[in-house]
Amino acid sequence: MSVLLRVAALMLALAGCASVPPGPGPQPGEVLVTFALPAAAPEPAGGSRRAYHGGGDSWQVPLYTRQQVHRFAKDHGLRQTAAWPIDVLGVYCVAFTVDSETAGATPDSLLPRLEADPRSRLVQMNASFAGKTVSSKPPTDKPVYDDPLVDVQYGKFVHQLAALHAVTSGDAVRVGVIDTSVDLTHPDLSGQVARQIELVPAAEPAARLHGTAVTGVIAAAPGNGEGLVGMAPGANVHVYGACTDDAEGALCTSFSIAQALADALDERMEVINMSFAGPDDPLIASLLDAALDAETVLVAAGNSDAPDARFPAGHPGVHAADGERHLWFASAERLSTRAGGSYQVFYGSSIASAGMSGLAALLRARTSAADTSALLDWLYEGNCNPATQPAALYPISREQLCD
Repeated sequence: MSVLLRVAALMLALAGCASVPPGPGPQPGEVLVTFALPAAAPEPAGGSRRAYHGGGDSWQVPLYTRQQVHRFAKDHGLRQTAAWPIDVLGVYCVAFTVDSETAGATPDSLLPRLEADPRSRLVQMNASFAGKTVSSKPPTDKPVYDDPLVDVQYGKFVHQLAALHAVTSGDAVRVGVIDTSVDLTHPDLSGQVARQIELVPAAEPAARLHGTAVTGVIAAAPGNGEGLVGMAPGANVHVYGACTDDAEGALCTSFSIAQALADALDERMEVINMSFAGPDDPLIASLLDAALDAETVLVAAGNSDAPDARFPAGHPGVHAADGERHLWFASAERLSTRAGGSYQVFYGSSIASAGMSGLAALLRARTSAADTSALLDWLYEGNCNPATQPAALYPISREQLCD
């Protein structure tokens, strides 16, 4: 038989052997052998040739063929486990296991011996095949969140958030939030903060307004039937209550911020969000340099309207977020959690900074601090130019991040 005909016969035999009767069937590692069926087998009374050969019962195959299979198995130390006729090929396909006496036989030694037997038509191992279905991207036109305000929160970009969360949710990245204390009883923040240190007393909910809003942008719980979804809800968030919130907004001091930064360094925060701005500060600057040396990603409110009060955003190595780049994840206008259990739209570079820190946590879960910083620079300073896109962006795509 030519090679071409042999390959064709093999393909047809395998197709026929696929029609195994119900049951576990032959297992991988067994041997499949086909035997010729008589060209014209006698028809049973009141039946048809199809009825004679169809099905998996051996009595439907001619006695001569069944005896031939029995002798073949005995001669080669095999045990039949399943068999069925393949009408289109005119063969009887039989699965064998190797008896214990010849258990040491390998396919390389057994198959040539079986192929050399003139009773066999085709001999092969019963191979194992696996489906090669490739998972498609999650549907982005129908978000999977059950949080009722998520569409208001992200608008048309909610599908981008879902696509990002299909890759990572921040996955235990340690994120330090230096701000006011947070209302931990808020239904969207309950269980989302691993640790809170109140460096400045904050007894009333009003004193926790700013930090609650910022932390909600970063880490509001998804899929809990409550209002919102944070950018990095899987992050390990540590809140440092270094500020207080009054009628003029969140107020912090060099001392309290330095305390917070020192603790954040001790606890090895991977991302630190600083949604405040002020004058240059040598003490804080030295701690920021130490954080950068420890490969911490630093994000701060840009405050671009006040060039003399752009610290720490203006410090080298700190990523400034001010919302002017119009990137959806770092919008300066966002619905977020309000201390006391409600929700409110908040405005300003503090909110943009929180969104950028959330994205930093998503990126940091997938790549190094250096690559995360390079990606943030590309997004803000490189204006998402595809010609300069860092390779480290994979598997997050440019389309998921850039407007």
